[in-house]
Amino acid sequence: MLGGETQKTLCIGLIVSVLVFRTPPDSIHVCLDSGLEGIIKQEYLVDDTPGAEKPVKGKMTQGVIIDVRIDHENNIYEVELSSHWSDHEKDLDILAWKQRAEVTKTRRIIKHPNFHNFNTSQAEQYLDGQQRGDVVIQPSSKGIDHLAVTWKVDDKLYQHIDITEKGYGPTGQSLDTQFVVDASHTYIDLDELIVRHVNAMS
Repeated sequence: MLGGETQKTLCIGLIVSVLVFRTPPDSIHVCLDSGLEGIIKQEYLVDDTPGAEKPVKGKMTQGVIIDVRIDHENNIYEVELSSHWSDHEKDLDILAWKQRAEVTKTRRIIKHPNFHNFNTSQAEQYLDGQQRGDVVIQPSSKGIDHLAVTWKVDDKLYQHIDITEKGYGPTGQSLDTQFVVDASHTYIDLDELIVRHVNAMS
């Protein structure tokens, strides 16, 4: 609930962009967009591809998810990734498709004061000058029947929540529309989602 991740966003074989924040000799430690930490071990770091270099601290890199470790009792939430180009090749066509979808996705028109046709970085930039707990709703790159909700947790700290629209309508105003965060959190409209989900966490 706090991370905003699902089985779909953490599926093995998926290519994700991560931020490198620590580079010990035998691995690199990275952070996903949601704040979830990941590790790329030495054997999955660089291969013999000409020009391949070890990722640098503070820079973004790409990795393929090869393992997910979630253990609530022991407070373990970690993703293992590989940055081998050989591991990337099998999913390059999927990545290219996603990039094309991001560029050509339909701009949503939703009649709600918190909705903006922003991407993630634009949403964070907008919220930078807003109050803690303020919310932006924007289109999602995960599909036309998804929305992304970004809210300001603290200064320079934001949470991104993936919302699935059941009974999707172009304006989001269908009487049958439901806004689903996960199996336990479904809301009848965006106002209810903001009050009962985002404000409750805030």
